[in-house]
Amino acid sequence: MPIRRNDEPVEFQVNPFTVVVDSREQAPFGFRNLTSDVGDGKRPLVVSTEKQGLKTGDYSIAGYEDQIAIERKSLSDFLGCCGNDRKRFQKQLERLNEIKVAYVVVEAGWPSILAGHEHSRLNPKTVFRSVLAWQQRLPGIHWMMCSTRSLAEVATFRILERFWKDLDRDGK
Repeated sequence: MPIRRNDEPVEFQVNPFTVVVDSREQAPFGFRNLTSDVGDGKRPLVVSTEKQGLKTGDYSIAGYEDQIAIERKSLSDFLGCCGNDRKRFQKQLERLNEIKVAYVVVEAGWPSILAGHEHSRLNPKTVFRSVLAWQQRLPGIHWMMCSTRSLAEVATFRILERFWKDLDRDGK
């Protein structure tokens, strides 16, 4: 049944690509509550997803897994990657840096990251300097610090959408 706005039925818009979610992703985004662009009527967007083992990253587009990858990190996972899991994360970043369009999307903004956390003895200065070093050493990776999980979800989808639109514009 279509959603109603002001007692008028609203048509859904189906997203033109399938989002691939890594099968190891423990708390995957659902990509619900997204809307199409203004030019498309800001209709509720239906996003298809499929789970599969991704070689690199947590999110991609079906058929383009070797061209776009997004690594998602919750705050606690991110802090672990800057501390105890640093070597493993460094290898992930090196693989990610080889992808045409690569992002790390963190579910926390810099103010939260730099405030320090009771569950981590990691100095916030270490986290900040680690990201700076990775940005310089691995320039193919874009970093997005998102203040909330919902913002990280929207950012992840819009990154994938932008890649898809650029493919379409390039006639591929």
